[in-house]
Amino acid sequence: MRAINVGLSDHRRILAQFTFADDQDRADRLASALADLARTSLPAPSGLGWNGSGRAR
Repeated sequence: MRAINVGLSDHRRILAQFTFADDQDRADRLASALADLARTSLPAPSGLGWNGSGRAR
């Protein structure tokens, strides 16, 4: 398990800051964590104000 600190997130979005101070190791860790998340993520729970048409209820 790894810990990746992101600036902001909600049930559909992730905002990760990456600056000139970050190195290749951090870029690799972030890319790997996002790939793992995409591979293992579950469908969004119902009742979050999303009707499946691309618009909020």
